[in-house]
Amino acid sequence: MYSNFGYTLIKEDEKINILIVDDEPTIVSALLQYLDRRGYGVAGVTKAEIAEPLAVSGIFDFMILDINLGDITGIELYNRIKGQGYKGDVLFITAFTDQYREDLKEIEQKRLVQKPFKMYTIVERIKELSQNAAS
Repeated sequence: MYSNFGYTLIKEDEKINILIVDDEPTIVSALLQYLDRRGYGVAGVTKAEIAEPLAVSGIFDFMILDINLGDITGIELYNRIKGQGYKGDVLFITAFTDQYREDLKEIEQKRLVQKPFKMYTIVERIKELSQNAAS
């Protein structure tokens, strides 16, 4: 439905629709393909300014959010969209844990995945966080 990659992968009947936000197109593309094959509805963008209105649109139940997005951090973007009514869950991904050490103190360990990661780790975390939210 929404993507600056040309994908149309949101599935209206799926339980979980995921918005992927990372400034690295190869990561967005790989996650889109992997999660789509596992039955998730997915869309991906590489810019925070595109992600923000999508996140608060009510379509997405979950976000995979890179911490280093260039002009803004993923943590700042998440706080901004929460303030605009985003009710979904989030999984942060990053390669720069040392650079964002102070910001990362706010994030529960289960909400953070270090790059490079195995794709199955992302699915495990989505399932874990979704089950916790449903409880």
